[in-house]
Amino acid sequence: MLAARKDAWGPFFGWMTALMVISLVFVQKFDFYLARQYSFKSFVQRVLTTTNDAPLYFYHAGDFGVAFYADRHIPTLDRDMSEMENSPSYLFFWENEWKQLIVKDGLTLLDTSETTDPMRKGRLFLVAVSRVRANRLWPDARGDTKHPLD
Repeated sequence: MLAARKDAWGPFFGWMTALMVISLVFVQKFDFYLARQYSFKSFVQRVLTTTNDAPLYFYHAGDFGVAFYADRHIPTLDRDMSEMENSPSYLFFWENEWKQLIVKDGLTLLDTSETTDPMRKGRLFLVAVSRVRANRLWPDARGDTKHPLD
């Protein structure tokens, strides 16, 4: 019986090695698939050439992948930010946020990502902000979006 157990280790390690190799190949293909479906790398590279170090913000929700590919901190737009008033700036909008914005005066959609967010926020939009004050992009107490130029 002891001899049978010693002889069983060879096939056991052989099967384990084969299963590990097969699983690594499958996981690698799956990772490449996910990366193609959800990566914002090409979009962010286009954005960086467009913005030329101008201020860039997320409208509401940020994305770590976008900040990683941008290789810079991208803050979330705050109600009290005033630096947008004096300099040209850009915003990242998620598709669902853009659709909910009622008045888009002073906002120009420049580019759209090819990929979508895995959290179902949609595609990512690059929007140029002109003559818009940051505090006018926020919904008022009733939930209506104020006119950006008011």
